[in-house]
Amino acid sequence: MTRRSGSSPRAKTPRQETSNSTDAVQASRVEAVPAPKPASQDVVLVTGPTDDGKGMNVLRAKDDTLQIGAMRPLEEGKPILGELVKLKPRTESPALFDVETQLPNPVQGKAKRSDPSARPTSAGPAQVATDTYRTGWDRIYRRSGKKSLPN
Repeated sequence: MTRRSGSSPRAKTPRQETSNSTDAVQASRVEAVPAPKPASQDVVLVTGPTDDGKGMNVLRAKDDTLQIGAMRPLEEGKPILGELVKLKPRTESPALFDVETQLPNPVQGKAKRSDPSARPTSAGPAQVATDTYRTGWDRIYRRSGKKSLPN
């Protein structure tokens, strides 16, 4: 084989026989089609009222995990602990609900459960604002009924 100057040798390609039949199909590469992913499952089973009677104890099946928790109604001025969800009742059981997440848990992304020392909030002292704290504050720092005299 001789080379011409300035050109590279051509690669030999196998000859493909063409047939006049429409039934012949050639496949040079076969790829597996991925199985369709099942829709994510998020279901809550209400198991009964909480000890204080203000909420409901629930068992939640989300994707491949089971979670035990309590659901409480929103109250103005109180923090939201966990996710804000909307429940849609199922026809097969009065205690079974489909869950639609309205607001994800803000703490879940910040602190990892594997590290118990990780704080979900910023550094610094705890910001305590419970009803007991407020009552104690009023008791300690309440104003007396006497008006102070000017200097």
